Amino acid sequence: MSRCDPFFTHRVAALAVGLGCLACAAPALADRLGASHDLDVPWWRVVGATALCAALAIAAIYAVRARSMGQGLGVGAKLWPPRLIAAAKLFAVRERRMRPIETLRLSPRMDVHLFACDDTEFTIASTPQGGFLISSRPLARTQGEVE
Repeated sequence: MSRCDPFFTHRVAALAVGLGCLACAAPALADRLGASHDLDVPWWRVVGATALCAALAIAAIYAVRARSMGQGLGVGAKLWPPRLIAAAKLFAVRERRMRPIETLRLSPRMDVHLFACDDTEFTIASTPQGGFLISSRPLARTQGEVE
């Protein structure tokens, strides 16, 4: 193992960091078992931290629910700051371009998938070794979709 070897350098650095951590922990290990000192954490800090975490959890629940239902910003969006509205639009639910139409299992190791992407249908075969395109054609429109 030469000194120019990068793994040698990383090992020496990791050893130095480990020894530094042990040196910092030495005064804490020197105390007797069960002889801890009072931390003097004010009760209002504990209550405030718990309330903040609960508020963040509730806000996350509402954000996930609004995104999954496709509501976006919801009621009162005009009252929100413009930068927040622009940031929320980045995460808004959009219509998907690709959608699966049908999947058929031919054998335990081969599937055939029919997908639609924009105005094109793709037929793809997938195996454990990979997938390949069988065919692609323009999407057939029904009478109700024709404008």
